[in-house]
Amino acid sequence: MDTKSSSLTSRKAASRNLAKKIRHKKPTGKSKFNPINSHNQRLEEELQRLQHMTNFGHEIVLEWLPGVAKFNNGKQLVEEVIENTIFIYDRNPQKALELVRHGFAEWILNQHTRPYRQLINKLITLFEEQHYERKEKLIESLVNIFL
Repeated sequence: MDTKSSSLTSRKAASRNLAKKIRHKKPTGKSKFNPINSHNQRLEEELQRLQHMTNFGHEIVLEWLPGVAKFNNGKQLVEEVIENTIFIYDRNPQKALELVRHGFAEWILNQHTRPYRQLINKLITLFEEQHYERKEKLIESLVNIFL
């Protein structure tokens, strides 16, 4: 597995684990109104509106994790799309609403580019295998010269 796909796999696992931890936290306090739940419902409604408008992306899951700090290449993320999940990290509900739209558009583009990325990754794997075989033959030749 190359470094990029290994990094992506670990980012996916970390995001999923974080989302599970946050979802399974027990509620604290006695207040029945939770503004996070209210805003989360609004974000879900926006996602459903986009899905209905486009008749596309019904498999998308939305995870709003306000205040979670995620980084990619040294830059803090406010939103990311991993497979069929849109993760939103921004605390601001209005900005989060915009990020639902952004994430939805990104997910659609990812569907379009997926076959190309798969093809490129297969070509890279083939190239690496061929390169390794050539390198091993060269090493064997050098070892024979050194005898």
